[in-house]
Amino acid sequence: CRTWCLPEFSAATSILYSGQYTKPELFMPLVFGKKFPSMRLVQQNNPTGGLVQQTVSITSPVASKLSYEIALADASGAAMPLPVVSKTRQFKAGETAELELEGRIVTSAYNQLMCTLKDGNTVLARCIAPYALKEVFLDVHKRFLNGYLDVEVPLTLLTYKYGADCAPRLLLIAPDGTEKYRHQLTQDNHQVPFDTKGAAGAYIVRLEDKDGKNLSQMEINFPGLGKWHNADSEFPKDVILPMFQPLSINGKDFNTWGRTYQYGKSLFPEQIINQKQNLFAAAPELLVNGKAVPCTSFKIGKTWNYRGEFTANAEGEGCTVQENGWVEYDGLSYSNFTLKANTALKDIRLRFHLNKEIMKYLHAALGGSWGSKITSPIEEGERYLAFYPMVWLGMEELGICLFTETAKNWTYDKGKAICIVKQGNKAYIDFFLQKELKAGSTFDFEFGYVASPVKPLFTNHPLLTDGDTHCVPMYRPEYKVNIGQSVIVSTPYPHEIDDFFAEIPSEEESETTPHLIRLIAACRKYNKMPIVYMDARHLTDEYPEVAAFVDEWRFLPQRNLDYIRNGRKCILYDCCPRTGANAFFHQRLRRLVERFKPDGIYYDFGLIGICSNKFHGCDERWPILAYREFLRRTILVQYQAGNPMPIVALHNTDCVQVPAFTFASLLINGEHIRQHSSTIMHNGKDIQDTYNIEMFACELSSLPFGAINSVYQANDILLPQFGGGKEDPELYKFRITQAFLAGVLPHNTMLGQARCHFGIIEKVFRIYENFGVPSADFVGYWRKPAAVSGAKDIYVSIYRKKDGKGALAVISHIGKAHDTQTFDVTFDAKILGFTPTKATDMLTRDDPAYQELFQIRTQRQVPNDRAPLKLGDFGSKLNSVSSGKINMTLKFHTFALVELE
Repeated sequence: CRTWCLPEFSAATSILYSGQYTKPELFMPLVFGKKFPSMRLVQQNNPTGGLVQQTVSITSPVASKLSYEIALADASGAAMPLPVVSKTRQFKAGETAELELEGRIVTSAYNQLMCTLKDGNTVLARCIAPYALKEVFLDVHKRFLNGYLDVEVPLTLLTYKYGADCAPRLLLIAPDGTEKYRHQLTQDNHQVPFDTKGAAGAYIVRLEDKDGKNLSQMEINFPGLGKWHNADSEFPKDVILPMFQPLSINGKDFNTWGRTYQYGKSLFPEQIINQKQNLFAAAPELLVNGKAVPCTSFKIGKTWNYRGEFTANAEGEGCTVQENGWVEYDGLSYSNFTLKANTALKDIRLRFHLNKEIMKYLHAALGGSWGSKITSPIEEGERYLAFYPMVWLGMEELGICLFTETAKNWTYDKGKAICIVKQGNKAYIDFFLQKELKAGSTFDFEFGYVASPVKPLFTNHPLLTDGDTHCVPMYRPEYKVNIGQSVIVSTPYPHEIDDFFAEIPSEEESETTPHLIRLIAACRKYNKMPIVYMDARHLTDEYPEVAAFVDEWRFLPQRNLDYIRNGRKCILYDCCPRTGANAFFHQRLRRLVERFKPDGIYYDFGLIGICSNKFHGCDERWPILAYREFLRRTILVQYQAGNPMPIVALHNTDCVQVPAFTFASLLINGEHIRQHSSTIMHNGKDIQDTYNIEMFACELSSLPFGAINSVYQANDILLPQFGGGKEDPELYKFRITQAFLAGVLPHNTMLGQARCHFGIIEKVFRIYENFGVPSADFVGYWRKPAAVSGAKDIYVSIYRKKDGKGALAVISHIGKAHDTQTFDVTFDAKILGFTPTKATDMLTRDDPAYQELFQIRTQRQVPNDRAPLKLGDFGSKLNSVSSGKINMTLKFHTFALVELE
């Protein structure tokens, strides 16, 4: 698996293997070409019943006439392929189009589907998949929540076997034997009405011939609509959760923690005051034909302590606009718009004018998979982006995320859905909604925003960070240092996925229960905070409700896991949070929290991707608001169970989906950086040879978002077969952890302890704890607390004691050059509150307490590779101190912690 980080695009690619990916003879060539047409299978049914249905997306970078064919093939090669259905289409250069194909399989002599994209006789792409035609004449798809059953009967195959005059009837029989439905079939697909108010139990769908002979039948279980159905009252929204404050409305101003949204006669706020700074250089605009449509009215509607609703209207430039919107106490706002064209319109777009000094970094996220994001500086000039549902713009401490759940009906040029302009005194971002609109037509769209950070960080920040169970026994209470205080409690596989609620087959019989008890007790013994591992939104089909409602609950495209229990393959479905699965999940989570009383919940697969399951109303939609509600409920059920400061940690990999994550506490970003088989951080290289300053200042920082970035770096050593074995494993982890710390520490952010060099992180923690960093004032390098002369890419941030009697300087090199530099640092006495005359390099001074760690590691049997302690070169030397100035030497990709007095 590899993540490709390119200037305007990033993605993850993987090739399935069976444990033999280290063999060069099995390597597959990966070829990049700009002029090759490509195909992507968008949707396919199950062909085992004799019907093949596909939707395929084809992109051609050059003008060409392409054909797509579905054929039957025999794996043994005994029979020539038999075409089933094909379509041919003329493509323009750069055009993408979807083809829908449907065909019948009328013979059982084949066992493979062969899908081919061709240009004339040239095969461009081919996909072969096995299948087995089953003589099953009845297939039932449960659509209980939509009030019917989808029944498929392959009449062609049926008449081949039973004769053309069998005249099949379809019956639905209730658990008590009552016939609920009967119908004579004339087509393959049929909807059978189903009343969800009826009795729970086993229903029979039966296929009979004209004489009442049973041709086929299926039993389907309807478990009834449980307490999860319409359960919103169990999760009250007027409970203001910790770290937030109630929404207050003063006139047309909406006030949340740290932010004020100032509306006037406007569709969006005329100004947003964020941490006492103005975000906007001018009011946002809805532009039509290049001109702003003026707002004619704005009215506050219903208000609560958690939410305020409003309506607005705009008119001009040949159109009218109606808006229904709301703001909630986490600072998120979302609106539905209806634009009516009174005349023909062109170039409809939204424009947001930002103050130029704030428009420094960009983070645009798709989610759903690794690599589906952009993190970059915003350079001078004009830049176009493809569509991203979430686009964050900001600087090191704050910003704004603009987002929509769907752009299905937007029209824009390929690769140009969004435009960012930063030129001279102009700084704005455009979202292209419609290229043109006919007179009399109506265009509905949705749009929202949230200014960040969304909430304050924990009071012990940056010393609350993620750890692993291996290092729990390394705790030393006498030093008041708790490295990796929040510990992800993961039960042994497969229990971490097959029963994370500890209730299958029952609470008493669950094999997960004793593991959770043991792991949580170990955390309590060493003053750690157990955070229970589970997979966000995932539910197993071992629950009868999931088996019954999964077609209407799950994401499409599917993102599932599986495991084996008692010889049966079970599926763990990723269920869309817009469905009743959200309540079903949290009712079980509430019970787990009440039983085990953890300090928090950790969600693997913590990103939200696109969903197109129309059975619950998603159609090319990112269910951002529903996932936000999912995470709110995760915090709520813990709070209701008596946890005064509940935690939800997300494995967000490399996407910060700000509007979905407003209730998230910790972000675990970075698992994709694994080094067993890649040399990007070996042979003298480290993370800074790949990452630039924007990664540390934006995506990996805690400050701009309001969630603690417990940065995860999997510092695995390079395996010998890839050229590894050249470095001492502990010293390798030392320098890799050191380089990553050099990037994050100047941004008031800490690495997660897991898989890193325990020793260097432990030293940093003790230095921070002894100085009192959590209660000190942080001043980032961007606020210019110090001036550096004589060196490049040196960043200086400080922690300042509130009484003005000391400061701790974080001095880092963040850059690409591999040089050792000597330079002066002159501190701003006004910012520090004093002129320093004494300085101490805290990392290199004598530290007898450090040696105790070796004994503790041995006595408590902590694996060396999980708690490396051997120290390498810190790379810093304090040369001299004069009034308000220090001279020091610093090696590349290292940092120094200098206490000033």
